[in-house]
Amino acid sequence: MSNPLTKFLWKHRKKNIVIAFIYFVLAVAFVFGVMDKYYTANVSLLPPAGSSALQGRLNTIASLMGMGSPGNSILSLEMFESIIHSRKLEKQLLNTAFTVPVNGQPQTKTLLEFLEIEGDNDRELYQKAYKQLNEEVIYTEVDEITNMMILNVTLKNPFLAAAVANKIVVYLDSLVKQHLTREFQQQYAYLKKRINTVQDSINITEQKLKRFLEKSVDVTTPEHIVERMRLEREMIVLSTVFSELKKQEELFIMQNIYMLSPVKVLDMAEVPYRKSRPKRLLVLVALLILGGAFQLMVNAGIVFYKRFKSEVLPSLDDRNPE
Repeated sequence: MSNPLTKFLWKHRKKNIVIAFIYFVLAVAFVFGVMDKYYTANVSLLPPAGSSALQGRLNTIASLMGMGSPGNSILSLEMFESIIHSRKLEKQLLNTAFTVPVNGQPQTKTLLEFLEIEGDNDRELYQKAYKQLNEEVIYTEVDEITNMMILNVTLKNPFLAAAVANKIVVYLDSLVKQHLTREFQQQYAYLKKRINTVQDSINITEQKLKRFLEKSVDVTTPEHIVERMRLEREMIVLSTVFSELKKQEELFIMQNIYMLSPVKVLDMAEVPYRKSRPKRLLVLVALLILGGAFQLMVNAGIVFYKRFKSEVLPSLDDRNPE
């Protein structure tokens, strides 16, 4: 044992063992008794209905009719992610009351109250709540292979985590449906207005043609033939336009079927019984490694100080006699 540090460790091995044992007990007590448990509830969402087989069949019907598929909002999982992390949905979620078991007794509180966030005013309170939701509670990931989205909600209470995850899906479906319904109504109102306008034009042209035929005496004159052909041509054009608009109207009605439930859920969230974090064994190992390294550094510091005091200081005094 020529190494001074090794000699020192061996000499004070009993003290180091006692200190290491005490540190080990404290670390175990902290990891298994003090650290909070967190549970993660998962919801699996299927790709939006706009990319489903129904939309493909609508496109086929449209092509058979010789027309394009009716336009609609481009639904995507990225759009769902943006809505999930939007202030509109999160504020609605924070103000929602949940009834879940807490220490064996049912409690009813809003999510904001369950988060136990402190703030001087409502603005600060909600700002902190939004930050916690986006950084610690709600997490979304999209599987590029299956094109499915996994919604994760992590909270200390497993029952609350599952309830919040399922409520997010309900609010997401409602917000997407509101957006699609509003857009559909605007487009359908324009289409219906155009159909009524063309219908009025057809009625007017029919009356013109009827009056013209009733007034005609000699149907063989060039003027009569030209005017009749003009009115009949106008009727054909208007009838063709009217027919195409009615086809478009039918496709719009068919398209509204999948908008009744735009968010498709594969698996709703269930109460998780296994915690997701912290990984206690890994935390304990990390604490023990850090504690061992710190104890070694302290011993090395003591050895260095004693050597400095016994060897370096006397040599400095010899070089600088009074």
